[in-house]
Amino acid sequence: MVTLTLIEKNGKEFDFLLPESMNEMTTKQLVFLSKLVERTDPIQEIKTQMLLFCMGARVKRKRRKDVFFRIKTKKHTFNISAEQFVEAVSAFDYLFI
Repeated sequence: MVTLTLIEKNGKEFDFLLPESMNEMTTKQLVFLSKLVERTDPIQEIKTQMLLFCMGARVKRKRRKDVFFRIKTKKHTFNISAEQFVEAVSAFDYLFI
């Protein structure tokens, strides 16, 4: 498993475990992935949706002047830059090698 660490607004750190290979994916994750591939979504969109699904998160609307995206889980909200987001999504590069 790959650990993704995000820092909440108040400075608290939270770790999310992401699968490092398809062998580490749960049944739910594999089913979700198969539906995305079946729809023939673009590769970057599939990797982004897999990241959010594995974190149990969604992207909240970006404010106009804000340079960060807000990622919301059930109980926490994180600010993440575009660079950090791209780096996190790269954890799923193994899906399309």
